[in-house]
Amino acid sequence: MKFHCILCTRDCADIVFESLQTKADWADYVYVYDTGSRDGTWEMVQDFARGNTRIVPLRREEVVFHEGIRAYVFDAIRDNIEEGDWVVKSDEDEFYHVSPREFVSKQLKPHETAVWTQLYDFRLTREEAIRQLDSEFLKQERMIPLISRRRFYVPMPYSEHRLCQFRKNMKWYPTGSFPTNAGFVARARIPLRHYPHRDVEQLKRRVALRNAMAEARGAMGAISLCCANSRPDAQTVSRGLQARGITRKTCRRVVPKRHLGSTKAHDGNGINHNQKPSRRIA
Repeated sequence: MKFHCILCTRDCADIVFESLQTKADWADYVYVYDTGSRDGTWEMVQDFARGNTRIVPLRREEVVFHEGIRAYVFDAIRDNIEEGDWVVKSDEDEFYHVSPREFVSKQLKPHETAVWTQLYDFRLTREEAIRQLDSEFLKQERMIPLISRRRFYVPMPYSEHRLCQFRKNMKWYPTGSFPTNAGFVARARIPLRHYPHRDVEQLKRRVALRNAMAEARGAMGAISLCCANSRPDAQTVSRGLQARGITRKTCRRVVPKRHLGSTKAHDGNGINHNQKPSRRIA
């Protein structure tokens, strides 16, 4: 039984090495599709792949991202997947609190073949953004592992599909975000750390890229996290975060593995992941 990770990425040079390493720890293959990075991400992926055979740089194309891209990757690699293997879709800013390999072996029942997430969105607080106004501080902070840099999270009220067990007749259509009829959904959810807000400089690039993608799609108006300006400064980002209610008080500390280890979905009788954690990870 092998694990095949489909990774779509763009302009994430600040975390690409860390992301690839954590995924290579549990995946047998990590297929990387770059949608047009201009910050050296693709070159970094290729460099990493030279020293780790689990990383497969599939292609780089300047395209507007849509879920059908993953369907294309799935079709391109399906001859390398055997019946019973697991397919995992992922982004560069997603890190599994429990590895998919461990989760499948310990949490799933024999008939369960599809897994959804319990998502934790890690946020940049206003206080952290203000400290990053100092460029030297930001430079030094980026040398610290991401899991130690961003310590506050918001539990998301929704779940997303991430894993499925491969069948030879499985179809993934270009209009779908996941294979059709992926199988029996597991009762347990896999905890996933999501880091879309890493620092103010990364947020500037993220907002600018989202605006450009929205314009390319012909969307009405630009998508912006914090404000209408596609290149906000750090203070504007801080104000935007505060306006959305994202502060030190509204975010929660990282919970230890013993809290997330059960990974049971809340159903009125089970464990509620959204309860207040007891303490942060040391």
